Amino acid sequence: MDASPAWRRRLIAQTVAGGFQALATIGGLTPWARPKAHGLEREDAVSYGADSAHLVDIYKPPGPGPHPVAIYVHGGGFRTLSRRTHWIMALAFARKGYLTFNIDYRLAPKNPFPAAAEDVCAAIRWIWETAPAYGGDLDRTVIAGESAGGNLALMAALASATRRPEPWARAVHDAGVRFSAAVPMCGILQVSDPRRFSRRKKLPFFLQDVIQETSETYLCGGSGPLADPLLEVEAGAHAPDGWPAFFVPCGTSDPLLDDSRRLGTALEALGADVETAWYPGEVHAFHALIWRRQARACWNDLFEFLDTRLPQQADLSSTGDSVSADHPAA
Repeated sequence: MDASPAWRRRLIAQTVAGGFQALATIGGLTPWARPKAHGLEREDAVSYGADSAHLVDIYKPPGPGPHPVAIYVHGGGFRTLSRRTHWIMALAFARKGYLTFNIDYRLAPKNPFPAAAEDVCAAIRWIWETAPAYGGDLDRTVIAGESAGGNLALMAALASATRRPEPWARAVHDAGVRFSAAVPMCGILQVSDPRRFSRRKKLPFFLQDVIQETSETYLCGGSGPLADPLLEVEAGAHAPDGWPAFFVPCGTSDPLLDDSRRLGTALEALGADVETAWYPGEVHAFHALIWRRQARACWNDLFEFLDTRLPQQADLSSTGDSVSADHPAA
């Protein structure tokens, strides 16, 4: 039996999410948060499905392209936040010349697993059909996300590289979707066992509460293999056409660090091209705290990695550095 009552877990999870929401809202009011300040255009709230949750913001770099494509999946414990709270990540990719799709998906507990995974797969298929009309080069496509979004990004990489039994995942593979790179950042990659972190190291009660709440609201008593994409990789999932290149960053003070470490080890065992990057003392989702030196270093490391993995990267058109003191959102 959990020592922490359900009401306390919900309250703590909501407080943490509210803090991220407030930071994103305040940051979004500053001049450098506007895409036009960086020579970019943004097309807001484009529908990729029938539900009001099925929306995507499209960040367009200047020129007709072809542009590499980035798909970003927001975090928030599967139950909160949105594409609008994660504008900073989309802006970072777009400033580097990526045609960027920042997607929403249905949230738990109203819509538990597999709703979010189904939506991400549907969004990817829609983007695969739509991106060329915006000047996107599908041969240079990156799937990225953090926390819960890291889980969903890894799930999407599995769906594209392997032919899954789940119809909504198999449809991604059958549509010919292939990613050049995948970036699961500080992901919670095994949702079904929220107590594994505290078994390794005692966590503060509020951190364990947030992790427990994430598991309970997303799974709501059910589960499925792709709720735990890390276990699928560790089981030796077979990718006949090969894996994308993986960049796996995480802060060493992140309670979810062990999942990223396990993912790096499992991908190496599969022979995948994987680079892990650990940032000393940094907390969960620290890459969003762009005023911090190591957050900027993380973004620079990411784009240096992509520069060497995406084909024809030398043709990439950039409006500026990925991060800078003057424009920390980039």
